[in-house]
Amino acid sequence: MQRRYLSLGLLGLASCNAWQVTQDPAAAGVIPRRGDIYVVRPVDGRFRNTAYPGSGDAVVRALLDGLRLHLPFDRVTAGFVPEEPQAALASARLRRAAYMITPGITYWVDRPAHAAFGPDGMAVQLDLASIATGASIDRRTISVRSRTMIATTAHAWELLPEPIAAYAASITGQSDLT
Repeated sequence: MQRRYLSLGLLGLASCNAWQVTQDPAAAGVIPRRGDIYVVRPVDGRFRNTAYPGSGDAVVRALLDGLRLHLPFDRVTAGFVPEEPQAALASARLRRAAYMITPGITYWVDRPAHAAFGPDGMAVQLDLASIATGASIDRRTISVRSRTMIATTAHAWELLPEPIAAYAASITGQSDLT
């Protein structure tokens, strides 16, 4: 019985995460439902001397899942490896995409399960651009941090789905991020 309450308590702590979205007011827009989107695969995140292999893949998976909630499945594709801006633009044009999302991981901390030295968290900059004009349509930074100082999640990437889904809804005109 006590084990069940402990599990429920830890589950409650694990779901207590804080996230915020900072939007550049000069570039805030909505895309039409028509037009494919190409997601550039970012370089994996780092914090101080620690690299987090697979963090770029986690960001791409979260973006694909979030966008596919609001757009047809085949309208959203992603690169297989991190690309320089010109190569990413060429890849997007090759796939006949109308828009390109370029994520950049600016902060990533994924503490081991046995560490209790601070929260997991990350910050990801997202730049949505039109392929035809090359102009930025929307720029945002999504910051996510677990609220607890103990390790309650297995990985930092588990914090991404909710804010990324909200971002996807807002750029497709299906809700506002507040």
